Amino acid sequence: MAFAIYHNNYAFLFFAPLSIAGFAVNQLLAKYLRLARDRREHLSRHVAEVTTHLDKQNTLNATILEREAQFRAAFESASVGALLVSTTGKIIQTNEAIRTMLAIDNSGADGSEFIQFIKPEYRDAFLLELARLANDDRGSVSLDFEMTREDGGSIWVTWSSSMIPGLDGTPHFLFHISDISEKKRAEEQLLHDAFHDALTGLSNRALFIDRLDVAFRRSSRKIDSYFAVVYLDLDRFKLVNDTFGHLLGDELLQQIASRLTSVFRETDTVARLGGDEFAMIVDDVTTEEISGFVERAVSELSETYTVDGRKIDATFSIGIAVWNRDYERFEHILRDADTALYQAKRRGRAQWVVFEPEMQEAVSRLLRLETDIRDALERKEFLLVYQPIVHLDAGNLAGFEALIRWQHPIRGMISPVEFIPLAEGSDLIVKIGRWVLREACMQLREWQSAKSNTDIWMSVNASCRQFQDPDFINHVGEVLQETGIPPATLKLEITETMMVENTDSIIDTMTKLNQMGVRISIDDFGTGYSSLNNLHRLPLSSLKIDRSFIDQLAEGEDNRQIVKTIVALAKTLRLEIIAEGIETQDQAFQLRDLECGYGQGYLFGRPLNREAATKLLSAPSATNELVRTPMAV
Repeated sequence: MAFAIYHNNYAFLFFAPLSIAGFAVNQLLAKYLRLARDRREHLSRHVAEVTTHLDKQNTLNATILEREAQFRAAFESASVGALLVSTTGKIIQTNEAIRTMLAIDNSGADGSEFIQFIKPEYRDAFLLELARLANDDRGSVSLDFEMTREDGGSIWVTWSSSMIPGLDGTPHFLFHISDISEKKRAEEQLLHDAFHDALTGLSNRALFIDRLDVAFRRSSRKIDSYFAVVYLDLDRFKLVNDTFGHLLGDELLQQIASRLTSVFRETDTVARLGGDEFAMIVDDVTTEEISGFVERAVSELSETYTVDGRKIDATFSIGIAVWNRDYERFEHILRDADTALYQAKRRGRAQWVVFEPEMQEAVSRLLRLETDIRDALERKEFLLVYQPIVHLDAGNLAGFEALIRWQHPIRGMISPVEFIPLAEGSDLIVKIGRWVLREACMQLREWQSAKSNTDIWMSVNASCRQFQDPDFINHVGEVLQETGIPPATLKLEITETMMVENTDSIIDTMTKLNQMGVRISIDDFGTGYSSLNNLHRLPLSSLKIDRSFIDQLAEGEDNRQIVKTIVALAKTLRLEIIAEGIETQDQAFQLRDLECGYGQGYLFGRPLNREAATKLLSAPSATNELVRTPMAV
C-alpha cells in the first residue's frame, strides 16, 4: 500500500510502505528545510539589526558633527581667549579673542609654543601648574601672569586650563585666558597710592619706615654698611600758604620734591612725611661724607623757585643722624634725626645739624623743663615784673610793660628767653598768657585806684597761639569786666613776624579787640618782613622800634635815618611811637629830637617788682632819677 505526505508548498512525497531508504531521504530533506528556514529568519534579523545600527551610527555621526560645529562656533566666538594646546605645548587652535589679545593673525600662532608668549619670569610657575594638571588628576588649574604680544606690547592675564580628549582620543589642554590689565593697573595704582604721597609722588611715611627698617637690618648684618637719615623742614612755609594761598604752596612743595629727587641718588629714599616735612635715607654714607652731601643738596634746594610767575626764596632746617652699631632699633635713629632737626630750628632758619649724643640729654632737659612749666602754673612760681615806659618830652611815667619771670624752686630765677620759646611750641603759652593778662590787669586796677594814676597803662605781650585761641576775645572781655580797668589802658603787643604770618586771622582778632577799646601795638618793629601794604589795614595804636636800631643810633647818619623813617611812618599812620632798649642819655636826646613819643630801657629803669613799681608810682614826680632804683629785678 502506498501513501503521500503534503509538506507546506513542497510537492507530495510518496513512500512506499516497504521503502526504508525513501523514508530516510524524506527525513533528511525535512531537516535541511528546517535549517534553511532558521537561517533565513536569522539573516532577516541580522539585516534588521545592521540596518538599525547603521541608522544609529548615522545619527551619532550627525550629532558628533553638529556638536563639533557647535564647539567650534562657541570656541571661536567666546568672549575670553581660548586655545587648544597639545600636551607638548604646541598651539593647535586659537579663537578670535586670544588672537586679538596677542595681536596675531588667524593662523599665525598655530604650531607655535604657547610658552613663548609668557614673560620669562613667569614661565616656571606656569609649567609647574601645567604639570600638576597633567599628573595629579586635577580638574583645572589657574594662574595670573604677564604675556608678551606679537607687536611687542604686554598684557596681564588670568589663565586657567583643563584637559579634554581630541577627536582622535588624544588628550589636549584647553586654555581660557582673560585680559586683566586694567584690573592689574588699578591694583598697582592702589598699591602705589598706599605707599606714596599724593601731592608729590614721593614715598610716604609708611614706605619710608619700611625702607628704614630694611636699611637698619642690612647695616646691622654687614660690617662696612652705613646710612644716614636726613630730616628736612621748610622754614616759614605757613607764611607762604597764608600769603599766596595753599595752591601755590602745594606747587612749591612739588618743586621742592622734584629737586630732592634730582639731588639724591636712585638708591636713596626720598619721602614726604606730611606738610612741609621731608625725610631721606642716604645709603652708603659715613659721618664724614654726609656733611658735603648735605651742603650740595642745600645749595641746589636754596635756588630761587618760580611758582605761578612769582619768585620765592626758600630756606630749610635740616637734622641728620648717621647709623652706627650703638643703635638697637631703627626708631632710635629716627628719633635722633628729629632731635637734630629741633636743634637746627632753635639756631634759626637755614641751619643743619648732625646729631651728637649730648643733644639727647639737652632734649631730655627741655622735656623736664616743659613738665616743670606745667607744674609752675599750679604751684604759682611765675611772677610779673614791670618795666617803666616814659614820655620822652615830659619825662613823666606813662605806663609799664608787664614781663614774666619764673622763680624755679631749684634753679632759681629763669629768664623768659629760656622757657617762653618752649611754651610757644605747646598749649602752655595759652595758659601762661591767660595768667599774665589777668595778673597784669589786676595790678593795673590796683594802681589806677589812686587818683593820680588813672591814666597809667599796661602793655602785655600776646603770642600767636593766643591770637589763634578761639576763646581769646572772650577771655580779654572777661578780664576787663572782672578788673574794671578802662579798655584803652590795656595795650596788647604782638610781634611783627606774627602779624605777617597770619595776616587775615590777626586782623580779624585785632579788629574785635579794637572794637572793645583795647589798644594794639607792634613789638620789635623793623625786624620782621611786614608789608607796608598790610600795615595800614591793621587797627594799631602804636609801633615799638626794636632795640637793634636804637643801639646803632650813634654809629652813623644812615642808622639815624632809618629810625627817622620809622617815626615818620608812624606819624603818617597816626600811631604812637615807642623806642625800646634806650640805655644812654644821647640815645634819649636823639629820639626826642626825632619826635619819638615814648621810651623804654635801662636808662629809665630795669624791670621792677610789684613793690618797687608801686613806690615809683607814689613818688611826687616820675623822673629818670626816680625810675632808677636798686629795687629793680
